[in-house]
Amino acid sequence: MKKEICFNIALRESIYERRMLKITAQTCSKNKKQANLLFFLDIGYKNCYTEKNKILRGIIMKRLPFVVKFKSGKKQEAIDTLRNSWNDVKNILTSVGADNFSAWAIEDFMLCYGEYPDNVSISGEKKAQLEKLLSPYMELFAAPGTLPLMYHDIGIVRKDKSLIRHRVFSTKLKDGCAEEYKRRHDALIEARGDKVTEGPESNFTIWNANGYIFGYCELVKSYDHDMTEEEKKSTIAWEIRQLEIMDWLTDDVDWITGQKHDKIELVVQQ
Repeated sequence: MKKEICFNIALRESIYERRMLKITAQTCSKNKKQANLLFFLDIGYKNCYTEKNKILRGIIMKRLPFVVKFKSGKKQEAIDTLRNSWNDVKNILTSVGADNFSAWAIEDFMLCYGEYPDNVSISGEKKAQLEKLLSPYMELFAAPGTLPLMYHDIGIVRKDKSLIRHRVFSTKLKDGCAEEYKRRHDALIEARGDKVTEGPESNFTIWNANGYIFGYCELVKSYDHDMTEEEKKSTIAWEIRQLEIMDWLTDDVDWITGQKHDKIELVVQQ
């Protein structure tokens, strides 16, 4: 009887935030499945993101978000310039292996989220091209690779982005509250344990950019529903408690607080 090798893959997260990929190789037949190999693959530190198919091809991908700040009075000009030049910018990003790139504006900031090969490098010529285009309107606020990861729930990442909708948000931490913010979110990770979340949240990470929090999440549309009373009660309790340590830039909890904030704006998307 013909047999084939099957892979069962589960993502494990340690308290040290290294990511371990557990791979079980099995011989499979119509009536029999026998495990014959088990190993762990260390796939890097806390800012590393890897999908199953990319691991099996030997490619390690990582998230490298960064944040820029608009120069005074230049926000709309900056957004218009980036949108009008997006094909050229996208070609540069694609040439270095960038995937799932998007840029989001709120107040004076723009979060640039993307997933890159582990050894990503942009040539001096391409860097100069980007700087010439964008430096009149914005400046780097938090460089790639410098944003501490505050929370992650990767779950099952949908390659087909028509299956998801984005939730991107921003807050400003109150002075001295970064450790408490991290502690509260670490408790969520600990409570989740080894469970791989199927939805509604996926590809969810939260980053600290010099005291400003930026969250990126892909919400799976098939899980969309009106909040139950229990969910609403839990959400309100969590968000009211979070106001002890941060203030919102985006409008995510205006429905709770009665305040008025701007909705985050999608500028460009790969």
